[in-house]
Amino acid sequence: MQTNHGIVAQFLIYYVPILSCYSQPSTQIGIYGNVTAHRDVAVQQIVNQAPASTVFDLLAPYFVPDALYNSPKRRSEYAVICHEETQINVLRAIRSWANAAPDAATRICWLSGRAGTGKTTVAHTIAEEYDRKGRLAATFFLWRSTGDRDEIHNVVPTIAFQIADKFPLAKEGMERALLKESSLTERQVHLPSGLKYQLSKLLVHTPDHSVGCNLVVIDGLDESASLEGVEDLVKNLCQMNLPFRFLLVSRPEDYIKSAFADVREHGQLLLQLMVEESEKDVLKVIQEGFLHIRSVHLKGSGLQNTASEQDIAALVTKSQGLMVYASLAMRYICDRRGDPMKRLKDVLSGRDGLDSLYHQVIQAAKEYDYFDIVMGSLLYLRYPLNTKNLSSFLLSTEEPYKSLDIGNICGALNGCHSVLVIPEDGQPITFHHASLQDFLTNEKRSKDLLYAPTTYHVQLMICSLEEITTAFSSGTNASEYALIAWHHHACCFLSSANTDNHISGGLEHKAMDLIKNIGLEWVKSWLTQALAWAGIPYLRVEWASGNVAAKANWVDHLEQKQNF
Repeated sequence: MQTNHGIVAQFLIYYVPILSCYSQPSTQIGIYGNVTAHRDVAVQQIVNQAPASTVFDLLAPYFVPDALYNSPKRRSEYAVICHEETQINVLRAIRSWANAAPDAATRICWLSGRAGTGKTTVAHTIAEEYDRKGRLAATFFLWRSTGDRDEIHNVVPTIAFQIADKFPLAKEGMERALLKESSLTERQVHLPSGLKYQLSKLLVHTPDHSVGCNLVVIDGLDESASLEGVEDLVKNLCQMNLPFRFLLVSRPEDYIKSAFADVREHGQLLLQLMVEESEKDVLKVIQEGFLHIRSVHLKGSGLQNTASEQDIAALVTKSQGLMVYASLAMRYICDRRGDPMKRLKDVLSGRDGLDSLYHQVIQAAKEYDYFDIVMGSLLYLRYPLNTKNLSSFLLSTEEPYKSLDIGNICGALNGCHSVLVIPEDGQPITFHHASLQDFLTNEKRSKDLLYAPTTYHVQLMICSLEEITTAFSSGTNASEYALIAWHHHACCFLSSANTDNHISGGLEHKAMDLIKNIGLEWVKSWLTQALAWAGIPYLRVEWASGNVAAKANWVDHLEQKQNF
């Protein structure tokens, strides 16, 4: 028998990949009213050992309704279309490409641009416009660190689900192809994860071209955690003869540029467009923002007499042409929790560029108690939590987390409403824009405002392990987040602990002691609970329904692995 520490190291190697594929919240609520019913049917079929009957049953466990362009989740994140008379040239180019004849050779359009230039807004605008025209087949808007919207292997099933739901003939074609491979007759609802397989079985069947509904929009490729998966998706979409037009949107990251370069080398045609920085577009956004502030929010405040043409021109210059700067500046200035006149003055006195504005906002927010603890946790959570669940999770350990009730968490974030979406309806806390996460986790950019990954991963791991251990000892259930995410934080901590000098010795020793104390019985108990929440529908139902045989099989498997 190996030592506990050796068992844990090997355990992370063998079992983390299993759960990493499914580390996501168990509940997904979207605009598709029938997706829950399809998912329930699919799971019940497994419990009853019955084959899947439709393509919906097969796709439902992988369907991510929050990723649709018009989902309630994206609305809560302030997803918007382009302001009038902005992004004119790039929108015109995309429309020209999308309106080409169905047999036109260029089926792929890659729209790229720096962070904050408005790429997602352009993608949303096109999706909404072509949906109104009845020409939108499907969408998927990726979002990092969500556990489902950043998983590249959910993209094709989610797109296929939308197409099958809209077009009965496409659904029938998918089912015929899957029946040939026995995917709808096997005794479990499981879709092979290979992207080429998914594409060849699910997206070769097109709706009637006479209606021209063949546009698929995939935004935020760079938001996925799987670089190899993104490259694989890009190459397969470009090289396979699929009957759809794909608008692919991302930052111009090297690995994505390399994937498209490989496609060109093989003679594939590709339309490449860029969203450029535009001070002209930023000016329109800022002018419209001040008009809104004057007419709605700040009547009688004096701001309408202060935001002169010179002030507006200075803001435009400081934006460096980034739309995200304009949006952030206007949210920050008009936030009623502060003095708008002072905030306008502060912004104008800062340096040019987005990093300077982020520095001002975060530095001001630090005056609130517990801010660093809460912000650091939000930056490195495996997936977003709402205020209640975040509080329950953090309260499970010792000080200073022990004081983080809901009121203190809300108070800690009181200065962050311009950079965070903090819903009051129980939805998770999210970032307005991914560029803030980039800024706060990059020491060269954030300098003294850095939130070092090792520090917060180890703290989140400690919270998780202490909650799980306490629950096992008392015979209660640990929270879903602790059960699913502890191994993620453990891996991130262990992978950087030797190179990151930001972690305190006390935290490191405490973390290592917790890991070393993990024994086989602990792992068995954890698997029994964690797999029930890990996003694996058939295991979740079998555990919940008391399927003793299923539990026994996994425990036997674990015992056989104890010597690895």
